[in-house]
Amino acid sequence: MKILALVISLICIIIPLRLLYKELKETKKINDRMGMIFGFFFEPLEPWSMLFYVGFLGFLYSVIFL
Repeated sequence: MKILALVISLICIIIPLRLLYKELKETKKINDRMGMIFGFFFEPLEPWSMLFYVGFLGFLYSVIFL
């Protein structure tokens, strides 16, 4: 069960980070990149940010409590 929780949480972490990286590669201006990074990590109501934080909290839960 612990391995399953770890795998699912890592998938939930990797997918949003890959999408963020893809968007950052396409963006030319550094100010836009900084805004996207700030928005990703500090606005948890965005769908991809929420998926990242759910995965991160699931990872912490599976490492600490399971």
